[in-house]
Amino acid sequence: MSTKEAAAKWGISERRVRVLCAQGRVDGAIQSSWAYLIPTTSAKPRDGRQLRHQKQEHLRLGGSGLEALQTVRATDLDTLFTACIEHIDPFLIASFAVEGRALTQEDLTQLTTEHIVPSLSLVDHLLALHMRSMILSMARASSLGQRAVRLSERYFDELYASLTLGLGETGSPRREGLGDDLEVFLMQDEGEFSASPPLVRALFCYGELLRIAPYPAYNGLVAALVYARIMLEGGWAPTLVEAARIDELKATLVMTKRRGNYLSLTDLVSESYEGSAP
Repeated sequence: MSTKEAAAKWGISERRVRVLCAQGRVDGAIQSSWAYLIPTTSAKPRDGRQLRHQKQEHLRLGGSGLEALQTVRATDLDTLFTACIEHIDPFLIASFAVEGRALTQEDLTQLTTEHIVPSLSLVDHLLALHMRSMILSMARASSLGQRAVRLSERYFDELYASLTLGLGETGSPRREGLGDDLEVFLMQDEGEFSASPPLVRALFCYGELLRIAPYPAYNGLVAALVYARIMLEGGWAPTLVEAARIDELKATLVMTKRRGNYLSLTDLVSESYEGSAP
């Protein structure tokens, strides 16, 4: 197969495939002129790199604060969808706040009854409606405990395209100069975080996408959609914090970005889930 086919199969960029081939890390890869030919049976090489800012000793891969999540986990799609309807507005409000965009419960009430909200721009109208629709679609299609979608650069691009539908976005959405951070993040997600509790994995993905900021805009909303997908696949309605704690969430995310410490963020969000337990 070609480097392009290998990139699609492994969920990494074609440039990264060529680098791995040049380093001799792809089994059976043969260079022919300027191109590489790769056996279809070759496995994706493991990546020993880590995100440089990450302080691994601070990452909690499970702990006493996560047990309460089991009491609010849905075991069937009807229950999950009902919980998603209940929690989706606070989740959207918090996600928009992290993105630096104002959205209120009153705004969402008007939007969902097909009213124009004078205080919102057309862009915010579309972003809120698209994001709400995407999350509800994820809830309806949840695999409840199994990974139905593998995270990849292509999947992130698809989320971005759906989120920005009608906003005039054209061409390749990702910004230039990303380096290897996005690929390394995906390899860590497939590696050390693959066996983590869903909340820990979801918050790691959320925080890293915010930090890497692969798109010129709306990174906080794309990150929130990835977080929502992971939680819904595990059986939980996506939750961040209630409106009264949004400033605390934003401050915690700043510290997470600066120090690579996800402990405080995990504690904060797990408290929101505990507060929603019956």
